[in-house]
Amino acid sequence: MSSDASTFKAIIVGGGPVGLITAHCFAKAGIDYEILEKRPDSGLNTGTSSALWPQTVRVFDQLDILDAVYKIQYPTKHKVNLCGDGMILNENDFYAEAGAAFGHPAMFLHRQEMVDMLEQHLPGASPNSPFDLPGFPKKQRLHFDKQVTTIELTTDPAPGQEVTVTCSDGTCYTGSIVIGADGVYSTVRRLMNSKLGFPATGPKSNTEPMKTTYLGLFAQSVETEEGDPMPVDTFFETHGPNFALQLGLHHKRTFFAIYHRIPTQTSGGSLMPRRDPYTEEEKASLAEQYANLHVSPWHTFSDAWNARIWDHMANLEEGVASTWSSSDHRIVLLGDSIHKHTPIAGLGFNAGVQSAVVLTNLLHSALKTPPSQKPTATGSIDLKQLFTQYQNQRKPPATREADLSKLYTRVVSWDNPLWKLADRYILPKVNGDILLLKLIVSKIMKDGEVLDFAEEKNFREGTIRWRVPRTQSKVHI
Repeated sequence: MSSDASTFKAIIVGGGPVGLITAHCFAKAGIDYEILEKRPDSGLNTGTSSALWPQTVRVFDQLDILDAVYKIQYPTKHKVNLCGDGMILNENDFYAEAGAAFGHPAMFLHRQEMVDMLEQHLPGASPNSPFDLPGFPKKQRLHFDKQVTTIELTTDPAPGQEVTVTCSDGTCYTGSIVIGADGVYSTVRRLMNSKLGFPATGPKSNTEPMKTTYLGLFAQSVETEEGDPMPVDTFFETHGPNFALQLGLHHKRTFFAIYHRIPTQTSGGSLMPRRDPYTEEEKASLAEQYANLHVSPWHTFSDAWNARIWDHMANLEEGVASTWSSSDHRIVLLGDSIHKHTPIAGLGFNAGVQSAVVLTNLLHSALKTPPSQKPTATGSIDLKQLFTQYQNQRKPPATREADLSKLYTRVVSWDNPLWKLADRYILPKVNGDILLLKLIVSKIMKDGEVLDFAEEKNFREGTIRWRVPRTQSKVHI
């Protein structure tokens, strides 16, 4: 057993879904952590839903939270594509077929409920958490109202205190590495870029690949009226010129969204117009543009919008950063801070989970290796090699998935006459969603990584075999 294992600690910046999943993975691996979240409390103030694909369900099983997920998931089997006038283009069983292919179902979760569930089952999420991190002192590991201001190497550090994170309230946290899971406007990425010498903007910026072409307006409305014909297991998607609409009814809640193409593409970082949060007037103006378009065969957008209980409008960045870790090998990024998807295809959160899993596997393997077998002269883990391997393993699939989300967004929003022709007249005749599932999406699911040291107690397999077979429980650090 490596001496590194007892002193190694990660400071995770970002307490959203991906940051919490990373902490869960570390807890399973026996790796110490602390989470710094800038929000004042656990409320995300968001009513959006998140898609969980079968490969992510496998990971949730390994983390012993699958039963909790089933209690809050929204069963969805069918998908209906339509035009703005309510005419149906195609009906299919996309989600049911995904579940049949892999054994585990595709799921939708209310994002706030998912965060609440992840916090409730996380060791150290609160002083009274019933869950412990074996081998480490019982303490609170999730800290709110922590806005990171600086990240610096510690002078003459003790093991596990090589890097110091300072917050705006003056508190400091030390650890072995800092993980930036703090979203597309990542403070950690900005601080890391400064250390690497990247300019804040321009073609050599580490955020230049992230561009904003679409704007999103997301909302949640109250339960539908009694007798409403809307099926609860069906997801609706409206296609049209320079826009797409989505709607799903789950547990008496209706989640819906506009994906609106903006006239001028803008780049990431400080070049991006910081229009978030948008004003109530701007949200109302965009909603008015789509008021009479159908979000289902029976409802217009205004029907859902007028019954809303929550809404949010934001830029929808797309792209993958070029560099994922710092030159001093103490900062590493994951999730939306490095690979950002348009959420219309539901791939972004699942990609973040994959990055968390790969990073955890690499750290777990390195930390359990005896010092005499490690490549460094001091017998400590080689973080440079580890972070390079992490980027090399995750960047290609993350890029492919970001590109798929980008392409899908443009096809269904009829970005050019060719995509309109394909989406409006050709794809409905060949069951385009099912074709996409069989030819492309199923490979993303099949190739999903899982924790290579943790058991799958509820392993399932459908008509397609997983690339990574069932894992058996191994000795943790």
